[in-house]
Amino acid sequence: MAGFSGGAFFCYQSSDMFALQPELIYSMKGSKYEGTEMGMPFDATFTVEYLELPVLAKIILSTGETKPYLLAGPALGILLSSEGKVEMGGISISDELEDVKSIDFGLVLGAGIDIDLGTGTLLFDARYNLGLTSIDDSVDDGDIKNSVISFNVGYLFD
Repeated sequence: MAGFSGGAFFCYQSSDMFALQPELIYSMKGSKYEGTEMGMPFDATFTVEYLELPVLAKIILSTGETKPYLLAGPALGILLSSEGKVEMGGISISDELEDVKSIDFGLVLGAGIDIDLGTGTLLFDARYNLGLTSIDDSVDDGDIKNSVISFNVGYLFD
């Protein structure tokens, strides 16, 4: 399922090859499921929205105007909303999901490239956010973890 994410970050570069990058990101996550119940097909969609606070180590692989890099670090997600929607036989029902934990912990791994424009830096990166804790807060306490691939474009003011 595709969703939107966006936010802001600060990059503190302590050397030519290393930077620390704390971020504040709004992120949509979710899943879709198709199945059959009582002989009727249905579609279920689950959407969760988080305010995420990753703190990433940025390893810069070369110097110059174009700088490839690797990212890694922990991320804390604070649940903003959660919704489930089921469509079956022309009827659609949606409601807030009540059994979603309010905090999610994850690990971000990624790679990208910074392009120096003189007045600032254009960046492109791809990331994988691996959920480390289950977000299921129901009585059954299933092992449901977020797992997200994201592609980002940004601008860093010099």
